[in-house]
Amino acid sequence: MESLAIRQRGAVEVSSVCKAGYGRVTIQYGWEKDMDEAFLDLQKALSAYTQNDDIEELNISQFDPNATPIMIIGLYHPEIKDFNELRKTAENQVRNELIRLEGIADVTIAGQQEKEVIIDTDPNLLTSYGLTVEQLVTKIQNYNRSVSGGSIEELGKKYIIKGTSIVKDVEDIENIVVGYTSRTQQSDSVQSGTATTNLPASEKVPILLKEVASVQAHDNDASNIVRINQKRSLGLSIYKETKFNTIAAVNEL
Repeated sequence: MESLAIRQRGAVEVSSVCKAGYGRVTIQYGWEKDMDEAFLDLQKALSAYTQNDDIEELNISQFDPNATPIMIIGLYHPEIKDFNELRKTAENQVRNELIRLEGIADVTIAGQQEKEVIIDTDPNLLTSYGLTVEQLVTKIQNYNRSVSGGSIEELGKKYIIKGTSIVKDVEDIENIVVGYTSRTQQSDSVQSGTATTNLPASEKVPILLKEVASVQAHDNDASNIVRINQKRSLGLSIYKETKFNTIAAVNEL
């Protein structure tokens, strides 16, 4: 592969790294070379290796310098122990300030740990209320959204109406109404009740999610970990715009 690569028109340097079960060959071209043309020529030159039984997989890809961050920053605060709060600070404040700078295209965050909510249903309670897991999912999805209510015009002014029903904490999720039962069924300990909406308002008793399921929030498993001087931190990778000068972008930072 190296001998084929170095014979490619415009190639100036070839290097390789080999490990058990893995090998990587890197080809560098001169500045005047059209990289799209070089990519196609290399694919043709190495096409025979795709039929080699000793090679399980062969990938040929172009390296894009813009896909590499121009700077990686570590974020740590001695007074913030909750990584979910540190993540919010990084996303809503630090990242927003950096991405406004001239020449900065994107800022990604690594090492974050988000909270997730686990809803554990009780099949017996669901059956007694005549509810299903699918109904609970639909109720939760419909609850966590904002709905436009139109607008009102008065004295030359226009007021936009919007109904918000956004979940903020576990208690909000626990108190989502997932159905209704009658007062009669509730007084009978709901042994054979069914969720219903065809009841007079005075007879309706709301069924809350916490009555048929347990709701708990906890930190999910981090997909990667960043440390600064052995202390758990967040990493911010900063990418520049395609045609913007790298040195100018770094100076802006």
